[in-house]
Amino acid sequence: MVERHLCSRNDPRYTALRRGLEQLNRHQLAVLEKHVESGSPMVVDGCNYDPASRTWCPLAVALEVERVLRDECIAVGTDEEAKEYIVNIGARTNPKFGLNPMHGVVGSFFTESRRDDLLQACRDVLDEKTYYHGGY
Repeated sequence: MVERHLCSRNDPRYTALRRGLEQLNRHQLAVLEKHVESGSPMVVDGCNYDPASRTWCPLAVALEVERVLRDECIAVGTDEEAKEYIVNIGARTNPKFGLNPMHGVVGSFFTESRRDDLLQACRDVLDEKTYYHGGY
């Protein structure tokens, strides 16, 4: 695992994924880590929200978008609507929050073992404390 971990750091896809995770605070990363470890469903390719399965992307999971929208009595019908809500909810914690698309980024990280790669990047950000510290 150590060899793979060191190789990952040089992969542009690792850098892109990590940049997205570094927009989150420690609590949000812990939420995501727990979700991934539990094997709970989420989308990891092609969209931020799948209305058919009602599953969310990692950033939305970390931000607890589904809970926030439920608490605010908001229903989401499309991926486009979901993107807007994700950005708006993310900006409540981090004013510079944005979606972090990896489409078109070359590399092999986060292409085959997406959950493992996501967990690795999440733990790296937590371990190195490079997460968003705004207001904390």
